[in-house]
Amino acid sequence: MSPDHKSKFSVMKTYDSIAKHFDVTRYKPWPETIKFAERLRSGSLVLDLGCGNGRNLRFLISKGMKVMGMDISVGQLDIAIGRAEKEVPDGEYGFAIGDVEHVPVKNSSMDAVIYIATLHHLTSSEARLTSMNEAWRALKPGGVCLVSAWAREQEKFQGELKYGQHDIGEDWEEGDILLPWTLKNEGDAKNGKKFMRYYHLYSEKEFDDMLEATAFKVLDRYIACDNHYAILQKTIDQ
Repeated sequence: MSPDHKSKFSVMKTYDSIAKHFDVTRYKPWPETIKFAERLRSGSLVLDLGCGNGRNLRFLISKGMKVMGMDISVGQLDIAIGRAEKEVPDGEYGFAIGDVEHVPVKNSSMDAVIYIATLHHLTSSEARLTSMNEAWRALKPGGVCLVSAWAREQEKFQGELKYGQHDIGEDWEEGDILLPWTLKNEGDAKNGKKFMRYYHLYSEKEFDDMLEATAFKVLDRYIACDNHYAILQKTIDQ
């Protein structure tokens, strides 16, 4: 029987396994995070959902934000903690291992949420919407959220999309694919150990429909670098 790649446990174990190599190849903050930070005041409380190795988190800390990073992968968090201690030792931050469907913060406690490159790893539409509602719950009225997900319209993945249903089986949803991560430090690019990563690629309509299903007000909505992005707000009267 083939491994169940479409499960929360599989996603967690994959990112634990590739954490060190991921950190070598993914160390700069996302450009959209840099732009989003311009909306925030120094001292803002920011929740980084799916913080990974902390590349966005460290940038926000360097700009005077107080940041809580959360991830389901212990391997990623270990790296994020170690790098924060070295690179932003005087910053104000904390970390939590957790699930974006059950965020361990109080209601209306955060000034901002960044939710970058994580939503597309959740393995059902219900889980993805639940996580968006958790981001909304965590925000103070007037608070803002930056969310991204990979776009289904990317030409480079059309081949993989054709095989998604075959690779995943009965739990497949349209837009689901498995993509390999090769640990090149364990061999060459062809023969290194491979880990299959689950993604749900969003169509433009599906992404917009999900946003509409939340209580967020959409401040901006765009596509950049093959990702769907939205800047959202929890309105004052909420």
